[in-house]
Amino acid sequence: MPLVGGGIALSTAASADQGSGTNEIDDESTESRPLECGELVSAQFTEDDPRTPTGEDAMNGARGGYRYHEYHFDGYANERVYFSAYTDSVPNPNYEPGYGDDPVYYKGDPALFLFDGDELIGYDPEAGYWGGAHVAARLPSDGTYRLVATAAFKADPTFEYVLEAYCSDRTPVTDRSPELVPIECGETIVGEFTDDDVRYRDNSSQLYDVYTFEGKCGDSVTITTRSAEEPARPRPRLFDPDGRYDGSRFEPDGTYVPGAETTFTGEEFVLSEYRLPKTGTYTIWVSSYGSARYEYELSLECWNNR
Repeated sequence: MPLVGGGIALSTAASADQGSGTNEIDDESTESRPLECGELVSAQFTEDDPRTPTGEDAMNGARGGYRYHEYHFDGYANERVYFSAYTDSVPNPNYEPGYGDDPVYYKGDPALFLFDGDELIGYDPEAGYWGGAHVAARLPSDGTYRLVATAAFKADPTFEYVLEAYCSDRTPVTDRSPELVPIECGETIVGEFTDDDVRYRDNSSQLYDVYTFEGKCGDSVTITTRSAEEPARPRPRLFDPDGRYDGSRFEPDGTYVPGAETTFTGEEFVLSEYRLPKTGTYTIWVSSYGSARYEYELSLECWNNR
């Protein structure tokens, strides 16, 4: 049974490939829509949209008979994901302070349901006329997940909404593609945050420099960043060849795994003796950790553990 939504009308490209704005999809498609981390999708529920199934075919946790759109995305085990759907508001012409009315109305009320296969792992049915729904989850395994957006009420009129997808363990989404600077094992590079650096798309004060190196599975690396200037907090994050950040987590047996976390010593950030999980090109994203412009040093040390 295909779970699809018709009538999605969207605007200009913005996805994890370093774009900006919102992504636009042709409403002729009747398939589940692909969704990328860092993507903004502007969509519209219409009278032509299918309704959520009822009876034996009903989706777990989702009420039957509601307009819906379905999206799918690829996720990693232990990855934290966050989705938000929201609508525009319009002023209430009859609003009078002190009489209990709301100063604005929302054009619609979306709801979100996140599925791992047929299992519901996160939802926000909303239904409070607040014009927004939010779902957060830590993914249990690598695989393809489904996100279903519906209207919160059967009687909701057709309305537009914006869907935002955020994944904590992916490379940052910037305003444009960054320049990749190679760094070798044993090398220290002097970098500088300037107004020409790439910026995080949703926070223009956060600047990034991006470095690459070739790593082999099983080798260990130590990455250090420091700056003598104040205020300065050049913070590195290491991403594997698939663009994945290996964050801290608890294994099923309760064991804590620190992952590729950095520690601030008061003078420098250090990722100490991290063992590389695979062979390929790694990227180090160094962030300004604020709006200051300053020089910093990045050092890379490597050990062969084989």
